[in-house]
Amino acid sequence: MSFQSKNSNLEDLVKIMNIKKGMLINKVYEVTKKIHKSVNSSIYRAFDNKADRYVIVKFLEKKSDDPVNSELFRREVRSLENIDSQFVIRLIDYGEEVNFYYIVMEQLKGSQTLETYLYEENDNISIHDKLILFRKILLGMEKSHDIGVYHRDLNPTNILVNEDELKIIDFGISKITKFIYEEKITVSNHYTLGFASPEQLNGENVDGASDIFSLGSILYYMLLLESPSTIFEERMKTIASTSLPDKIIDIIRKCTEPLIENRYKSVRAIINDLDFFLLSNESKNESLYIKVTSTTINQLFSLGKILLQREDLAVKYLIKNLKEPYIYQGRRNDCYTLIGDKMSYYCDLNIQRSLIKIISCDIIDNYSQLIRERKKGIRIYAKICPETIEVALEKSEYLSNLIKQVNQESERYRENQKNSRDEMKLMELWSKTLRTQDKMIEKNLNIGSYSKLDYIPESNTIELHADQIDSYEKIEPGVEISVRKKKSTDRSCLGIVDDINPEESVITLIPIEYFSIDDFARQGPFGIDVTGNKIHNDRYKWALDKLKYRKSENKRLLDILINPNEAKYDEVSLIEPTNNKIDPSNIKVVEKALAARDIFLIQGPPGTGKTTVIEEIINQMMIKNDNPKILIASQSHVAVDNILKKVVEKYDVNQIVRLGDSSKISEDSQANKVKEQTKGWTELIKHNSIKFARPLLERLAEPATFPFEEIFENEISQTEAGDFNQGALFSVKQFLEESPNTRLKEYTSILKDWYHKLNSQEQFDDLLVSRANIVCSTCTGAANLGWVTNNVFDCVIIDEAAKSTFPEVLIPMVRGKKIILVGDHKQLPPIVNNLEDGSKQEKLLEKSLFEELFEKTNNPNIAVSLTKQFRMHPNISRMIKTIFYSENILESGVAADERTNFSRWHDKSIVWLSTSLKKEREETVSESKAYSNMTEALIINNELKDLNERYKDENANVKVGVISGYNGQKSLLRKIIKPESPQWTNLEISIENVDAYQGSEVDIVFYSVVRSNQKKQLGFLKDNRRLNVSLSRAMSLLVIVGDDMFLEGVAIKEHNYFRDLLGYIERFPVECFKEDTR
Repeated sequence: MSFQSKNSNLEDLVKIMNIKKGMLINKVYEVTKKIHKSVNSSIYRAFDNKADRYVIVKFLEKKSDDPVNSELFRREVRSLENIDSQFVIRLIDYGEEVNFYYIVMEQLKGSQTLETYLYEENDNISIHDKLILFRKILLGMEKSHDIGVYHRDLNPTNILVNEDELKIIDFGISKITKFIYEEKITVSNHYTLGFASPEQLNGENVDGASDIFSLGSILYYMLLLESPSTIFEERMKTIASTSLPDKIIDIIRKCTEPLIENRYKSVRAIINDLDFFLLSNESKNESLYIKVTSTTINQLFSLGKILLQREDLAVKYLIKNLKEPYIYQGRRNDCYTLIGDKMSYYCDLNIQRSLIKIISCDIIDNYSQLIRERKKGIRIYAKICPETIEVALEKSEYLSNLIKQVNQESERYRENQKNSRDEMKLMELWSKTLRTQDKMIEKNLNIGSYSKLDYIPESNTIELHADQIDSYEKIEPGVEISVRKKKSTDRSCLGIVDDINPEESVITLIPIEYFSIDDFARQGPFGIDVTGNKIHNDRYKWALDKLKYRKSENKRLLDILINPNEAKYDEVSLIEPTNNKIDPSNIKVVEKALAARDIFLIQGPPGTGKTTVIEEIINQMMIKNDNPKILIASQSHVAVDNILKKVVEKYDVNQIVRLGDSSKISEDSQANKVKEQTKGWTELIKHNSIKFARPLLERLAEPATFPFEEIFENEISQTEAGDFNQGALFSVKQFLEESPNTRLKEYTSILKDWYHKLNSQEQFDDLLVSRANIVCSTCTGAANLGWVTNNVFDCVIIDEAAKSTFPEVLIPMVRGKKIILVGDHKQLPPIVNNLEDGSKQEKLLEKSLFEELFEKTNNPNIAVSLTKQFRMHPNISRMIKTIFYSENILESGVAADERTNFSRWHDKSIVWLSTSLKKEREETVSESKAYSNMTEALIINNELKDLNERYKDENANVKVGVISGYNGQKSLLRKIIKPESPQWTNLEISIENVDAYQGSEVDIVFYSVVRSNQKKQLGFLKDNRRLNVSLSRAMSLLVIVGDDMFLEGVAIKEHNYFRDLLGYIERFPVECFKEDTR
């Protein structure tokens, strides 16, 4: 093909894609100028209207009959998404339109291809400068290879250069080991002659060794300004005839050896050899001088290294011992260690005189230790000489630069060591925890034995009569109990604990669904049902392995979790909010979250609108991207459903999928449940298959002799039921066997098999998830993703992240390219089950990943706090800030007249009802360690009755929350108050413990403290995070009921926050009130 005809074809390509100046891509990128065109693509300059910057857009034609461009697009995007290097072009955006695919990348101002740059500037570029350029290419490809991405078409036209920067581009035919099983389209015939490896030319499978060959060819081109011959001997003959240094020729040879086994094994090996040459070349005319102290002379004599205690002998020994010296910075910044042959020397460096003063020395015991010591340092290539009177010592720029390098290397080494220790500590802590939990799970399988099971039909309950039990502490309401099935050793869940009566050794259970007493052994061992725990632990181990072996979607995730300051982010772009009521301060947080590339943390103190911020982030992502994939996760179903409720009305039902089949999923989310959507989808497919199959079957089978309607419908209904009645289908079988038309048999068989597959929903669940834009799940539920397709997410948003354990948040995190963690480490901590209470390990694990990361960074582009609350009466808000958020900015976005109440304290917003003067004020503790306080429960009941009457008089309704820190008190309050009773005509009452209330809000809160005892023991009430949640749920009125004198007198090692609360009430008597109850 002539150049003219080829150029004509390229112009046709642009016309087919219909790309014009001024065209707007994805409503953001305005095409301004054509830069380059090739057989497969066209590259344009464009203006990013959102970020106010110029970008590069690469277009590939979309062809329905040729999938190659689709594959080139997919591979380039996946490669650029995963590589994080300053020497690889950065991906900004990508997508597809009717006629083309597009990839948006950063613009390198004033850049040229390496080919053009060398052609125009060759006379002005030294060999040294070319080698420095080549080193940048090596560093970029090292990062690429580290994550398993092989370029496969490295050549001088795929490298951009300007005065300051270098970027590797065009990863279209890259091979990505992570996705190797998906590569169905062959693009291996796309290569550049002269730079392609022999195995690539032969059509063989290629990997990193092929890139190493190309790198050697690029170096050859850079130095000779001509493409290398494809014949190895000719290549080496040509370069040998030049005046290039032998070491450089050797590097080219070891890169371009025809046999893979003779080439460099890694890009790092090339860098090491190149660095050796550069450093030795720079220092070949440099000299450094040594001086020894008397201490060093004595030590060398004691070690038997010199025969006499003389300075000249010591210096002579040192020069011989320092033939291959290394140096690193000691623990003190002004102290350095010099490494010789199995000797280490502690020294001072004098730049002004090019002098190394040896202060003391020590022996290195073995070769392994020598290697470790050398790894800490940098090689000295300068000549080591003795200090003499004849030589006038001068300032050494070499030594000055060496010290800078040593200091940088020492800092890098210490940082790597710290990161390695932190990584090991993190992984080992949780690996050990999961092993401990596995042991506890095994223990909980058998916690006692029972002699009788009674089913009570009237109450639909089971009474399990225990004749032996390890401890009642493990058995509390809500725990699932498992026993053996009849005539089997298999365990199965019997029911959920409803009540415990230790005196009579009776545990009352609510039976599981479809329960039959006849299915279970009437006596035998029983234990806690640990099926769910085992599944969760297996999922946690899976996530930890993904992180540990860097198989997470974001390859940098582990490094970022160790040091969040490593996270990358773009310039913040202004947005047009979809919610016109969102506060301006929260809009700024959304903008920063969108600009983050790796991870972003949002601390949301109570009532600051975390869910509204999450909603806006989701909406902006849906606007910004054509087909985004967003995973919303949280520890609890409630938190997930709260977010889903916010966004569900804005999008089509097929765009949002709710994972899980739990009864805890809210009614509002039912339509989005994956099972419901899959059911509707498969029903539609069945309907269409009948519709399209019927005409064909009617032609194949004569209607007069074949009862199509009746038999075919029967066939389908039986298939759907999964219950094949051979008698009912005998007529079909007989007809088909006797039919001469084999096509009818085949077609019916295919249809029947198709219906079988449709009824096996798991694989369709996953396909449905893969086409949805927004997927909602609990953290552990996210482990179910990807059995059929590789569900990967552009962004994973985890709410209540500070309440989740590390493995819990890790399950969704490893699936995301970008992570947004939303939570508040000053509210409820993670709960780690199956560990001994109060153990050191438990305290370590109570610190969430969110808290750990938040404390490690103060970069506002990585972590921010919301600063305005919209829930509480200003007085309650001020109290919360004063006690729990003294270091935070926390303004009130609510006026006092917006938070009125009709209680008997209508002019107050915080009330303490003191039980200190009551005789029966103390707590009671059951045998199962359940704490309760009857006095407080009765006071709350009486106050609720009064409140109900007052609201009835005002013809108003109000939501009231009764909160306690203890399950025992919660049960007592429910029995006394009976929240569902018709007596509460104007109150909507919910009674829960603290853990169930995070994220919730009500008009009025009654908080039952419970604890009051002679031993001055507060239990977990001393945890300020639990207290914070309890006190911050009320919008208008907070009523605390408890023994204030007891609480104020308790000595707490960390801090007594109840004392702060009582002090606040005393300081603000106009808005707060304390009343003694009698």
